[in-house]
Amino acid sequence: MIGRLGFEPQSGLWLVAGRVFMLGAGSLFAVFGSQMVGYSGAGPLASIVAAFVACCGWKLEGWTSSFNPVEDTFSTFWKVFQPILFGLIGTEIDFNRLDSQTIALGLGVLFVALTVRVLVCFLVTLGGTLNFKERFFIAIAWFPKATVQAALGPVALDIARKQSMSDEIQTLASQVLTISVLSILVTAPLGAMAISLTGPRLLNKGASPSALVE
Repeated sequence: MIGRLGFEPQSGLWLVAGRVFMLGAGSLFAVFGSQMVGYSGAGPLASIVAAFVACCGWKLEGWTSSFNPVEDTFSTFWKVFQPILFGLIGTEIDFNRLDSQTIALGLGVLFVALTVRVLVCFLVTLGGTLNFKERFFIAIAWFPKATVQAALGPVALDIARKQSMSDEIQTLASQVLTISVLSILVTAPLGAMAISLTGPRLLNKGASPSALVE
């Protein structure tokens, strides 16, 4: 319902501001409301569905991936809240109490998972119009892992603490958070560096749409 309301015909300032408010406030209401009624997983799912439905409606009105003021607004919000989110996650980690075995096993699992991820990303682009260099760059661009880990990393530990679970369960949840932080610390800087270095070498700058029209 929120997604459907998000693309009701509007005009003037209400067009963007109203859609941002309805989608943002509705998603927050869904997340916190689902937690209050005991179905915490329903809120994030409702937020995703609402955004998907709204975007489908906006495309019918002529909005495209290159022109979407609501997306631009939420992108600006994310630039503000992303450092706060990462900072809050960092406060949950006590590096003095980290187990070296957990770190070693976590890095091993991370290496295997990233290797499989890069290979699969390269293979799924077979049969398309992309050349070898472009496919290789796509695989590299999918290497960084930070946003999802930052959002979901602390969830297991929060649930374990709120429900007063056993020390063993809380230890396992803490290990999940530790591995999430490791994935952020390892892949985010390496991925950004790899993208910056390989992008100019693997990609060719095409003509802009305006140039093609002219």
